[in-house]
Amino acid sequence: MLRNLFKLLRNTFYHLIIRLIPVSAPRKKYYVSLCAIFRNEGAYLREWLEFHRLIGVEHFYLYNNFSDDNFHKILQPYITAGLVTLIDWPHKNGQSSAYNHCLQHYKDETSWLGFIDLDEFVVPNRYANLGEWLQKHQRLPMAFAYWKFFSTKGRMQESPDILVTESSDVASHLQQIQKMFFNTAWYPFIKNFHIAHLAKLKYFGTFVPDKPMLFYGFQNGIDDPDIQINHYYGKSYEYQHNKKIAYGSPTVKNKHDFEQFFNIEKKACYHDGHIFPWLIRLKLALQKEVKRQ
Repeated sequence: MLRNLFKLLRNTFYHLIIRLIPVSAPRKKYYVSLCAIFRNEGAYLREWLEFHRLIGVEHFYLYNNFSDDNFHKILQPYITAGLVTLIDWPHKNGQSSAYNHCLQHYKDETSWLGFIDLDEFVVPNRYANLGEWLQKHQRLPMAFAYWKFFSTKGRMQESPDILVTESSDVASHLQQIQKMFFNTAWYPFIKNFHIAHLAKLKYFGTFVPDKPMLFYGFQNGIDDPDIQINHYYGKSYEYQHNKKIAYGSPTVKNKHDFEQFFNIEKKACYHDGHIFPWLIRLKLALQKEVKRQ
């Protein structure tokens, strides 16, 4: 009883600090940028980049992790246009270290830095763009968007003529798995990343509990949130086999094994078309040459 009361008081105290502590936020080159680490995602890079440009992302910090496909050819126009910073990152299990490197080296270029994967698409359901949503959280160190898993809809083979974003309208309920957008004005308080989804902050020499930064972000049982992340986990049986299984551990505990794949397929059985209003603009963007925003 007393222990739970202490936790509640501690969380409330840190939540008030996060809300009230003055943090200077000087104007930076970009308002919102994304950081991602990738391996052999050349087939999906342009769609991912152009979609997130549509929703207001101004710059991308991309970490190449042992790719041997045509990623450089795909990215070169974006690099030339000043839209992508490409970093070679030949480190095994390098996600957390890449995220820490990105924040440390590029924090002065962007006000907000989001951390997502190449099979994740941020969908601002109630906002014109991502920056409009982030402005709501301007005094906070982090803002969180939550996953919906999307089904393969029974596809056995990959379909290169179909965009990832239109490949499925069948999703799970909103999941309590968050991805983070970090307010770089709070960098002096950061310690490091935890499980690559959450930054650890320090006040008065102690770590801030996760709860006060997370509880406001998730609306339990809500399938029409202000913002969501569409997670196209499998894409197809072929994709799951060739990429997820090939790069995973051969052990029974491999988190990318087929048992998890089929569990996600089972969860994803509800209609979700939140991303569809963006698709005509996305297709038009993909037809154009890459230009600086």
